Amino acid sequence: MAKKVILQGGVDPTLLPMIDQLIEDLRRLYGYDPPDLNTVSILGNEQRIIGEPEYERFLEVLDDKRLSLEKVMTQLSLEKEIFLRLPPFLGYKENGKDGYSDLLAPLVELVAITISKALEGPPCSKHMKLAGSMEKGDAVISFNYDILMDNALRNSNRLTDNGYLVPFQRILDNQEWKRPEEKVSDVVLLKLHGSMNWLHCTNCNSYLLMRHEKIGPWYTSLPKYCPNCRAPNSYERVIVPPLLSKNYSVQPIDYLWRKAGEYVSRVREIVILGYSFPHTDFATETLLRSALLYSLQKEVRFTLVNPDKKVFERFAEAFSSSRVDWKSSLEEYFDTM
Repeated sequence: MAKKVILQGGVDPTLLPMIDQLIEDLRRLYGYDPPDLNTVSILGNEQRIIGEPEYERFLEVLDDKRLSLEKVMTQLSLEKEIFLRLPPFLGYKENGKDGYSDLLAPLVELVAITISKALEGPPCSKHMKLAGSMEKGDAVISFNYDILMDNALRNSNRLTDNGYLVPFQRILDNQEWKRPEEKVSDVVLLKLHGSMNWLHCTNCNSYLLMRHEKIGPWYTSLPKYCPNCRAPNSYERVIVPPLLSKNYSVQPIDYLWRKAGEYVSRVREIVILGYSFPHTDFATETLLRSALLYSLQKEVRFTLVNPDKKVFERFAEAFSSSRVDWKSSLEEYFDTM
């Protein structure tokens, strides 16, 4: 029987002039004293990168115990929407409607490049072992932007371009644009918050996949022209910003959530890895309850892999009619596979 696994959940040069204002907002709202990176020099309309930028240090503000990434982005978004009503940053719109504010755009980019840099290095052996355990017909639902699981599944010959269920028009592989492979994927990977290596051309509305590659840094890896319409610098990331109130209505995100519901409704074994089920995440619980009506929940076996037993207890109480097993680590889970 198929198994459902739910995983926890560069900087464009035109964004650099906005970073100063972003840092000023963080200082004004949270008393943030930014580090002296000595890597970005902004002279009028000219941007110059000196050495290797350490973008992740911009996020030291989140070391404050009062804050979280979701809280910072939500408060900045609400301030602009309610009190300032600034126009959105060009290129970050949702189906023609205003998206998140001009100051959230550079923060999204900084988060993306930080994740990319933090995940540099050899493939993760745990992801490889998990990918190797998956069988044809299994599905992975991921709330992560990174591509650790993507690469592990590809290296295990279990994921193809079709496995994302996103209609990519072009695939970038080894710096060459290609058509998507038509081979059916053994495992489906549904990334419900988007992915760091997914791009959307705002000019021709095409979706592009940078296979194997993280997007960053901008000056070496981000394509300069859309391979479909040849429009320059027309890309936006296909990711759901980490706001408290997330917008899942845009494509292809809306479609992926619906497909996730279909997959959940058909399985009887669900493994949840490292996801904390925060009280504010109504969407994930709604996904499970809508796909698994109460009369079906008693037929489903959940395995929750999380070092925090309180997360297990909270989930077991919420889905009390189901069998819910707890594993405190991946190693413990692997021992039972």
